[in-house]
Amino acid sequence: MSWWSDVKTEPYRQFRFKVSFQSLGIESYHVMKADKPMFKVGEYSHKVYNHQFNYPGRLVWDPITITVVDMPGGAQASLTAALEAAGYVSPSVAAAQNATDGLSKFSATSALGTVTMTQMKAQAGGGATGGSTHADGDVWTLHNAFLTDVKFGSLDYGSEDAVQIQMTIRYDWAQY
Repeated sequence: MSWWSDVKTEPYRQFRFKVSFQSLGIESYHVMKADKPMFKVGEYSHKVYNHQFNYPGRLVWDPITITVVDMPGGAQASLTAALEAAGYVSPSVAAAQNATDGLSKFSATSALGTVTMTQMKAQAGGGATGGSTHADGDVWTLHNAFLTDVKFGSLDYGSEDAVQIQMTIRYDWAQY
């Protein structure tokens, strides 16, 4: 039976999701947009006379982008604290002369912690009014995730939109 003819079945919707960061301190309801994990499989070819034979190569997980809304004491403060926890020391700090270690994979992944992305699924008839409720559905876990790019948004007198912070996250692999 197809899903569109069954009133108890509903496809996943783009606006029903939550993202959680183990160590970052950004609330899941501040996340406005998130890419799901993506991968590419490399390829190589072997040429023999007039023929070409293709083979799969390495699988590489692509970075994802997550956009959050900035709140006072929220994402901007959490991300700058994560940068410092990853090993960055500002040149204006007296201890910067002795800070020769820089960022390491261990400190960068620890600063972010485990990142999970959960799609919410509808459950028919679960609400007090007989409507639908939502439960956790598919879950992706990003392993060894760390920040590679953060854009703290822009300011504009001509806009009433919330300030959005965009972060790019690199990870070794994702588990479904």
